[in-house]
Amino acid sequence: MAGNGGELKEYRQKILTALINNRDICELVLNRSVPVITADIQDELTNNHIFKYAFVPNVQDDEKTFIAFEINGRTSNNTNLYKNISLSFFIFSHANVIKHKTGHLRTDLIDECVQDLFNENNDFGVGLMYCTEDSYLKVSNEYYGRQLTFKVKDMNVSRC
Repeated sequence: MAGNGGELKEYRQKILTALINNRDICELVLNRSVPVITADIQDELTNNHIFKYAFVPNVQDDEKTFIAFEINGRTSNNTNLYKNISLSFFIFSHANVIKHKTGHLRTDLIDECVQDLFNENNDFGVGLMYCTEDSYLKVSNEYYGRQLTFKVKDMNVSRC
């Protein structure tokens, strides 16, 4: 995938669309009820709460929840077949809003939603994904969360 910005852009958009169309994720990230997902809700989430690249916004002024993700991979030298594709999510929330009304951590609930969307799924054009890492993430003294990594097994599709 390295060096092929057009395909990366397409994959990132598919992943973003899946996140902003998931009502549970929208409600957990925005910390409010979302009866219907509208274009305004999606616009509010995109590049304000959900980022299509590994990014930590200026969090000193905000008490929010964020999701950033990054897709990585490369093609083999001679065959143009994808190899070593991974998709990482960085889910983090301010300590003052991390606890959900259910008593669970907001970031753990988002982690579950992301795993439901992406684990053992091949609907995103990169192959069947499996969660290989689910770990603690500390962004700053006030922001905590989860880091998820999905790997694609046996991707065998040419770029051409």
